[in-house]
Amino acid sequence: MDVEAFVEETVERIRERVDGRAILAASGGVDSTVVAALAHRAVG
Repeated sequence: MDVEAFVEETVERIRERVDGRAILAASGGVDSTVVAALAHRAVG
């Protein structure tokens, strides 16, 4: 799986599980930053 496919699949999975709004706690590290970027892409 390439990076773009991973991002698209992950964004779709987030959209399936989040009903429009979410609160995300992040530490500011690399992992949290990636999760925040994916969540932002999925739900805005």
